[in-house]
Amino acid sequence: MTVSVIIPAYNAEETLPRALASIAAQTLSPQEIIVVDDGSTDGTWAYVQSLAGHYQNIPLISHQQDNAGAGAARNQGINLAKGTYLAFLDADDTWSPEKLAVSVAALAESKHAFVCHNLVRVEEDGSEHMLDCTRNFLREDCLSGGNPQIKLLFWGYLAISTMVIRADIMRQAGGFDAQHRYALDYEFWLSLFVRHPATTFTVLPQAMMQYYPTTGGLTANALPRLREREVYLKRYAYALGQCSPKPAWVVVIVGWLAAVYDAWTMAATRRQWGVLAQLVLRAPVAIVAVLWRSRQPYTRPHFLA
Repeated sequence: MTVSVIIPAYNAEETLPRALASIAAQTLSPQEIIVVDDGSTDGTWAYVQSLAGHYQNIPLISHQQDNAGAGAARNQGINLAKGTYLAFLDADDTWSPEKLAVSVAALAESKHAFVCHNLVRVEEDGSEHMLDCTRNFLREDCLSGGNPQIKLLFWGYLAISTMVIRADIMRQAGGFDAQHRYALDYEFWLSLFVRHPATTFTVLPQAMMQYYPTTGGLTANALPRLREREVYLKRYAYALGQCSPKPAWVVVIVGWLAAVYDAWTMAATRRQWGVLAQLVLRAPVAIVAVLWRSRQPYTRPHFLA
């Protein structure tokens, strides 16, 4: 059982060394590290090229492509990967040394498709706050009936850099949606659950990833992120709602309200008053569109080569 680590990198010259150092420090070494440079305009590619032979026991595979987004970069990494398991790490984040060993052991001892875990948010001033993904995974509520798939639809409580997944399942599922830019891990998980309802996963209590938010990062763009989450709700929310003790349309509405709440909180924290006004003005049309489109069938393309 081997692990391929895939890092999509865009203008990551300053943070990529930190991410790679955390991989090199793993107690379970990966079979390979695959860095896909997504059309960087800084020194990212030159830095990656300078690392040839740097990690004596871990092959470093590099690939450069025109800028196409993190989804396309991860898909290219999947196409190149040879490991039994795949682990993804964003170029500005890091792992604790035991991350791969603990995650792989959990997968090997189970039939889960993938495992995730808790993480720590590291602020610019160095302060740390644990993000408890396990709490949402285990929480009970009347809408989901305890179904972790529906809870993920509501709360989006997982992070791509915490996931280790079986490579064959990732390839069968078709990789990440390379046509969009935001919440691609969320879209992937929902698509996997709809196509394979028996899919199981678990969330480990250890906080083994350090997330470093950036002001201009994708997760900071409240309105574009909400629009793309609405696209994913239209595709999958009604189908997933069939597994809820409540009517499927209720699941669609709650999923949309949760997405709006996330966008509202993000914009309010940054005092983006114009964005808050847009969220209010667009709400009536947006919820009708999500409800109407969610009843229509969707066939997901296969995004891998």
